This record gives sequence, C-alpha cells and structure tokens, in this order.
Amino acid sequence: MSWISLLFVMLACATGGANAQGAGPTEDRKQHIDNLIQSLPPDSVLRGVMERGGHGDGVHRPWMDEMKQHDIKRVLIGVHFAWKHEPKQMDVKRVKYFASYANESDELTDTKRLEGIRATGLEQRLKEEATRRAADGYWVDLPKPRPKPFFGGTWVELFDDEWLFVTPPRFWVYTPSNSVSKPK
Repeated sequence: MSWISLLFVMLACATGGANAQGAGPTEDRKQHIDNLIQSLPPDSVLRGVMERGGHGDGVHRPWMDEMKQHDIKRVLIGVHFAWKHEPKQMDVKRVKYFASYANESDELTDTKRLEGIRATGLEQRLKEEATRRAADGYWVDLPKPRPKPFFGGTWVELFDDEWLFVTPPRFWVYTPSNSVSKPK
C-alpha cells in the first residue's frame, strides 16, 4: 500500500465517518452500506475505509439519479485554480466517467455515449458540484516559499450513492508535468 493510500485510510479512520449527518444510519441504511461494501473489490481503498466506519453524508442529490440513469457509478473531475489565500478562478479541465466504483479500467470512453451525457446537462451539473466541493479542499504539502499567485489543482470524486465515502479534495501545485491527466 502506498503512503498516499495509507494517509487516505488514516484520515478516513480519524474522521470516523465525520462527514455523515445526523445520529447515524438506520438498520435499512446499515444494510445498504453493508451491501455497498460487499460490492467493492476486497483490495479497494474505498472498501477499507467503509469497513472501518467511513461513509457518505447520506444526502441524496438529484444528479445521483441522473448518474444511475446513465449507468455511471463514479465521476472524477479535475479542477485547476489560482491560489490567492484560497482557490480562485476555478476551471474544470477534465471529466472522467466510470461504470464501477473502484475499477480504473471501467472508464467510459464511447464518444456517442459521452455526447449523450453532455446533451442532458448532467455533465454541467456535475462540474458545478465539483467546483463547489473543490473550494473546500486542503493542501497536503503547501509549497514554501509560495509563489504569488500560484496554480493548483485537485480531483473531485462523485458517486451515484450518498452513502459511499467521498475523499475530501486534496490540492497539489499545478505544473505542466503534473497536470490533471492522472489522479494522485
């Protein structure tokens, strides 16, 4: 397990599902969460976090239903920004759709299908959600000395189910050599 994966698991365990609202899931929700966990690959970082009690906030959003209608389970959205004490001038640079929760090889690449998703307005709604969430991201390693301004980026992950654990966006310094071509 890489140190980044280990950091992710430690952060998730430390928060103990702190991104969940209310007193906790009911028995039906617990069963739903258990079913989600069982559907994930045994070596999945997401599964490990959820087995240790991490889960989503339980707030169902309309775009989740739209994702299900298009058989999209997961979306990764790359956002770039100028850093001026907080992310400013945020711009979505890439959107990647997946047919599963934890398999990178399940990326949807069919051009007609992607055009159909865009035509419904779903992609725009997902970009707006990603930009909103990116504003609440955090630095793992803020550069020193800091150039003013400097450019950063993050990946925002969205799922079609409100009970899946979503990692808070982590910022990185953007340079052409580490663009949003691959999640970190």
